[in-house]
Amino acid sequence: MKKSIIIAALSCLFLAACQKPEFVEPTVQRQSITSISAFFTDGPYNGLLLGRLEVSDPDADRFVIPIPYYYPEESDDQTTMYMAKVRVKAELANDCKIDPPLSVMSLYDENEFVFTDASGKSRKIVITGKRVKSSNATLMSFSIVNPPIDGFIDNDERMIYLFTTDDLSSVSATAVASAHASVKSDLDTPADYNNPREVVLLAPDGKTEIVYTAQKAVPTKIAHGFNKSSVRQLFNFAPDSRLGTPAYTAATNPSLAAIDGYLVVCMGDGSTPIYLDGQTGAKKGEIVLGSASAGSIASDEAGNMLICNHIAEDPYSGSLKIYKSSSVSETPVLFCEYESARALPRGGKMEISGNLDGDAMVTILFEGVPSVTSASHFISIEVKGGSVNSINEYDLSAAGLSWGQAPVNAAALTPASSTAAGGWFFGAYSGLSGGPEIDWVKPDLSIGSNLPTSNGSGWAWNANQIDCKAFNNAQYAAFLVLSHFPAWGVAPQLYVYDVTDISGMKGEFDNCSALVVGTEIEYFQMTNAAESNSCGDVVIAQSADGFKVFIYYFDQYAGVIGGFVADCIKK
Repeated sequence: MKKSIIIAALSCLFLAACQKPEFVEPTVQRQSITSISAFFTDGPYNGLLLGRLEVSDPDADRFVIPIPYYYPEESDDQTTMYMAKVRVKAELANDCKIDPPLSVMSLYDENEFVFTDASGKSRKIVITGKRVKSSNATLMSFSIVNPPIDGFIDNDERMIYLFTTDDLSSVSATAVASAHASVKSDLDTPADYNNPREVVLLAPDGKTEIVYTAQKAVPTKIAHGFNKSSVRQLFNFAPDSRLGTPAYTAATNPSLAAIDGYLVVCMGDGSTPIYLDGQTGAKKGEIVLGSASAGSIASDEAGNMLICNHIAEDPYSGSLKIYKSSSVSETPVLFCEYESARALPRGGKMEISGNLDGDAMVTILFEGVPSVTSASHFISIEVKGGSVNSINEYDLSAAGLSWGQAPVNAAALTPASSTAAGGWFFGAYSGLSGGPEIDWVKPDLSIGSNLPTSNGSGWAWNANQIDCKAFNNAQYAAFLVLSHFPAWGVAPQLYVYDVTDISGMKGEFDNCSALVVGTEIEYFQMTNAAESNSCGDVVIAQSADGFKVFIYYFDQYAGVIGGFVADCIKK
């Protein structure tokens, strides 16, 4: 009897094992296809995302990936040539698959595949693409013609504030929309702007209308600094393709300045600096140099720019001649002249904090000589009441700080305020910590704080670009970390700190209480070939009305120039 029971039990187990398992529907329904994306396979954007379809109907049998008409969106470069060869990837739920596996294909074709869901059910699907023009548009500038008034634009609220007490009952206006958009409203015909008036934009798709309201008003500022929520990117593109600047392999030492509503770019190679529209990045022309020689440039908090020559050849003698200008179209005037007995290159990098028409501090670094010596000295120019008060040389070797030749092994040294009492911010590829860092150097030249990083990509960062400026009762420091190995996927990093209270500068430079903005920069040059040309700059500027702050950056080796804007309007 016992034996029969055992045999029966074994028989049941055998029969159960031979049965086809029943598919059990999951208790929580998951979408089988979430998204389908297309990526560049060649050209300057190789590997970057070209277009993405967020799938709303996973049961569809045809998926069309929207491809932007232009790339980058603010450029005139059409995506026609890239559509024929893209790498396609899909985000699928577990146990779902596409056969044959997705790879490189033409989005001009109707690409056929078999999709199998988690239950084992299969169906034919088609993946293709379509170029589409953007339905987005923003207002870049708005001005009343007479009297001349530049409107303050709040793109979040789509408001244009006209700060004036003048009569605007019958005035004309001008406006500039973002790339490929247009201004639909008639602004040439005089109209009443004493009362709120609509300004209509037409998006690149030719049908979507974006409505702004212009009105006379003075917005209220927040008490301190800028609104984090208002930070937005103005432009970001490859400078050599759009501006005609030297390629990443060229021996350059770029520097930036922001004056007169423009971003000025100096390549440090003997060429005349160019200036760009500060809102769009569009090239406008070359600045007027006069007798100045542009080895480096820098700007202050009040729209002034200094232009300094670069002494780069042995025996490294001669005077630094520094010229001042407040307009790209006016001839610069000599601001000061200084000759050093120190036999080192100098003038390739200059920084300003404060107002050159009032109180300001200027630093100019000496540079190391390749295969000969490093450098640890800098020139400090103190400005009081709009005039040079003193010029001194200082040595940071006692603090353990030194650097090599420009540009790749040079350091950044920026005044932390408009007076000598503020000290300086120092940045280098390899500092006291043996890696990339930012330091606060006290007025007595000792180290007040040292901020390294524990980020695993720190070895690939060239952390030597800093600028420091006041804005709306706050002191900000912008720290651009250049990419030393862009082909390895290491992107430039931009950090902005509120250094009004210097005690917040403790810990790590990418994780400290003073950090208010930290972002990775999209870049366009992805070749490792000329690490010695890793160079760039970062600059902080503010609008003439004091309601906006701009942060511009340039990484020559990673091939990117761009800018952000934020405001201090109390919403």
